[in-house]
Amino acid sequence: MDTSTVTFLTSDMVDKMFTLLVVIITAIITGLITYWIGFGQYLKQRKQERVRQTYIENGLGKVIDGTDQLSTTCYLNYGKAKLAFDLLESTVEDPGKAKDIVQIMFSEMEHANLAPNYGILKLAIFNNQQVILLIVKMWMEFNQLAETIRHIVGGQGVKDYFETCQEHSEQERRDFLAGQKNIVREEWNRVIQKYEPLKGHLLRLQIEVDKIDILCIEDIDKIAEQSKIKKILVEIETQYKSEIDKLSNS
Repeated sequence: MDTSTVTFLTSDMVDKMFTLLVVIITAIITGLITYWIGFGQYLKQRKQERVRQTYIENGLGKVIDGTDQLSTTCYLNYGKAKLAFDLLESTVEDPGKAKDIVQIMFSEMEHANLAPNYGILKLAIFNNQQVILLIVKMWMEFNQLAETIRHIVGGQGVKDYFETCQEHSEQERRDFLAGQKNIVREEWNRVIQKYEPLKGHLLRLQIEVDKIDILCIEDIDKIAEQSKIKKILVEIETQYKSEIDKLSNS
């Protein structure tokens, strides 16, 4: 075999191996750079998600969810109460016919056992203590409304009606039912009409907050300074001025 030929082939192989090695190293370095850039973006995104989850989803989000839960319980109980009173009034000549069905309706009513939670405290991001106190009051009144309806339909109110119905005339029974029904209706109108607008304001706050880019914890402090957020908070303060004044003076 020719020695020069062997030498030429060896040099060619070395060149190819070197080129291959450069390609491999370049690919590895490129991959590592891409990985670290991607990993850095992932960590940044996770941090952003954690900040939003902690202060928004577990704050305003949970307050809205809790408000919806309480409101739904009130609507459910009120709907059952209306059906119960309609049945009682239609059987006033023979109250015993409705007793079992009314008891079933009462059993289907729900307790509103939702106390103010840490989510409300995180509304501090809006830097408005009056609004926080107003929301706490709304939750307490929703709880009270749901329990008032349950008490009248399944508690002492209707219980007295069934136990003493034979002692009263048909007209007296009608008057009693009308009085109990009126108590429920007035309490319902007072609470629901008062706080339905506040529920809408909370949803508007959620919509505006969702539009804000929250990249770090410092951005949380800037939420209350957003013009549209400030406008909604002012609207709440204006619409509920009398309620806020009572809370501030209590």
